[in-house]
Amino acid sequence: MPAPLPGSATESEALRRYVRGKQRLLDGQLNRAMDDIDAALRLDPGAAELRAVRAEIAGAAGDAARSRADWEAVLALDPDNLQALVSLGIDAFEAGQSQRAAALLGRAWPHLSADGFATISDAGRTAIGGALARSLFRLGFDEAGVEVSMGALGGDAAPAAGRGIDAASRAEAQLALEAGEASLRCARPDVAFVMFARSVTLVPDARTVALAAYAQLVGGDVAGARVTLSILMDDAPWREMERTVLAEWLERAEVIRQWQLRLRDEPTDRLLVAGLGTQQDWRHLCEQSLHA
Repeated sequence: MPAPLPGSATESEALRRYVRGKQRLLDGQLNRAMDDIDAALRLDPGAAELRAVRAEIAGAAGDAARSRADWEAVLALDPDNLQALVSLGIDAFEAGQSQRAAALLGRAWPHLSADGFATISDAGRTAIGGALARSLFRLGFDEAGVEVSMGALGGDAAPAAGRGIDAASRAEAQLALEAGEASLRCARPDVAFVMFARSVTLVPDARTVALAAYAQLVGGDVAGARVTLSILMDDAPWREMERTVLAEWLERAEVIRQWQLRLRDEPTDRLLVAGLGTQQDWRHLCEQSLHA
């Protein structure tokens, strides 16, 4: 069915139904809102904005399958529709479809960031950016994932003072932790330290503190690593075992770093024989030591 002619009675009725359906959606009258939008779609089946509203109504009603189908239809009609890209991208991420999530959210992210994320909330920015970054990490694109993570977390902005630990802060802390680990894989210890420190600020955790100090150590700042652990061990409720492990680890930090520097010039087969491992191996050993 072709689109209604501009100024026609059909167009006017479709618009009336659309406006009323939107208002009923805002009022929580989901069934009546759906009736209005369905009626409008019968008059103008090719309108992407009508499909988008119906997808919103279905989502609000808990009908995920219908909502997803309508967002797919919206995307077919309007490949640059941000709502469709984000909704389907988040769905793909939650379904473990990293490649599709990265493709969809990767198309939406530049548009969202171009206006300083003015059209979405801070929580939305973290959720969308976090899903995109994690998808990129899973696909092996660590550098790109780190850049997205920094945008999702608000760049260098520090968490608000006095903020409690809730679901949102835990999600941010986890994203910062994963971004820090990816930064280490990219040989960017300075960025890794910033990410780990942010994660610890949001949700204190012994292993993340150790990783923050390790990032400083890899970057050549042994003194800074000592300060990081000493300050946080004084402030945090560390168990005695954790204190001992961290203290002994730092005592050997310079030796470890010197071995790593020397091993950079060694062939791969000799590294395997030496058994001293990579940065990731040391990180895992440190984490294991902190498990009581």
